[in-house]
Amino acid sequence: MLFENIAYWPSWAILTLTIFAVLDAVLKLISLWKCGKNNQLVWFIFLAIFNTVGILPATYLIFFQKKTKKVLIKKENKKVKKTSLKKKPIKKKPSKKRSVKKK
Repeated sequence: MLFENIAYWPSWAILTLTIFAVLDAVLKLISLWKCGKNNQLVWFIFLAIFNTVGILPATYLIFFQKKTKKVLIKKENKKVKKTSLKKKPIKKKPSKKRSVKKK
């Protein structure tokens, strides 16, 4: 087998394999977190089940995650709020009707 004699591998090969494994884990965790945050269940399931050596998580992060824009809050110039590019429906406030009291 390939991994039976791993003790005899050159150190650069072990280091390279370790770097790729860590990179794959980090990409997978970031993409799963963003899928969960954006309520994209299908992408979450595919990323959780299939191990594609970083190809599927990188594809999701580059092309398919929901885009966000940064909006500066006027009250506090230091804080930045992320909002979705999709327009949210405007909630109408109920009108205050004054009732006339009869005496």
